[in-house]
Amino acid sequence: MSTGIISNRYATALLRFAENNGDAAATCAQAEVLERALDCVPEAVKVLEEPDVADTERKKAILASVLGGESLTKSLDGFLSLVIANDRLPFFKLALHSFVSKYYKSRNIAHASLVTAVPAPGLEDALAAQFKELTGMDVIIRSSTDASIIGGFVFTLDDVRIDASVSGQLATLTRQFTEKNKRIV
Repeated sequence: MSTGIISNRYATALLRFAENNGDAAATCAQAEVLERALDCVPEAVKVLEEPDVADTERKKAILASVLGGESLTKSLDGFLSLVIANDRLPFFKLALHSFVSKYYKSRNIAHASLVTAVPAPGLEDALAAQFKELTGMDVIIRSSTDASIIGGFVFTLDDVRIDASVSGQLATLTRQFTEKNKRIV
């Protein structure tokens, strides 16, 4: 069976379980933290998947330590027990990612990233308001700065990218100039 199919099924089950338990928001918050931590420390995934660490409670303790000692939500705790019992730990990280996506989609919330040359908090609010007006969806924007874009911004939402950066415009001009000069010669 495909990795994506397995992860998707487990994510759907976790979403239903968390909604029934009434801790979906807290479970999503913990899942986001765990997902980022497992991305940053791939060795943690290997430790969890090792047969030497066979004790379910030890694996839960490892994940709780990633959360800063905070105990796992009832839903995440039960989910982890299910994943371990069914020997599906290799799919755990992807299942967490799918769960977070499903959670936000079920609440009509989109995720986007905004990169600017310098901090621009007003731009973030304006883009969020315009997105809400156009789609009716809320958007959570993760902002970062990158001086290499020189000015403007790069906004990414799912597979849509709006490059309104100076460096992007310069690259477009360079490409157009090069293509035009190739035809002349």
